[in-house]
Amino acid sequence: LIGTAVNLPYLRSLMPLPIALLIIVALALLWRFTAFITVQAIARWRTAWAVLMFPLVWVAADTIMAAALPDGNVLSYAYTQSAIVPLAQITAVAGVSGLLFVIMFTNAAIALIVGPIERPKHTVQVLVIALLSLGTVVGYGAWRVRTPLEGSPITFGLAAIDDAIGREATDQYALSIRRQYDAHIAALAASRATVVVLPEKIAVLSVAQAAE
Repeated sequence: LIGTAVNLPYLRSLMPLPIALLIIVALALLWRFTAFITVQAIARWRTAWAVLMFPLVWVAADTIMAAALPDGNVLSYAYTQSAIVPLAQITAVAGVSGLLFVIMFTNAAIALIVGPIERPKHTVQVLVIALLSLGTVVGYGAWRVRTPLEGSPITFGLAAIDDAIGREATDQYALSIRRQYDAHIAALAASRATVVVLPEKIAVLSVAQAAE
């Protein structure tokens, strides 16, 4: 619950507090459920390979959220790796789910070493495979980043500030934020950026407003 609560300020800027708290609790319960299923699988099958239940269950839940929720899997832990460019390159092949599986599998395998007093059989093999998988993904990403680009180059710009326009934002407050974004966009355009990426928190719109 403490770990998932780090998302509360962000969620609070987008929705009422009770709903934000509900999401925090739901994520904590998902963590508990995933860990419970994994522990039960290890106890039943008595092999470290059962730890694969952890990434499988989590990726399945993440995929369902991406398809079913209005904001998709915006809180996916795969996005925590976006700044690690070589690691993030796997999304070009396997999507967000592929990246999430690799990091969850690696963390679960490491937990087998540092966690239980009595380790299940095949623990070392599972850890080696997990680390090799992570190394392969990072190696592929490093190679992909250094591969010369083909076609016409496109310069992207990213504009993002800490302030968000939530449901309770006044017109004056929202106008101040939009003016900051206007200034950032103008600066990026002056730097020859042809595409500017903006965060979704720039505005919270109703269904009718979004349709317009």
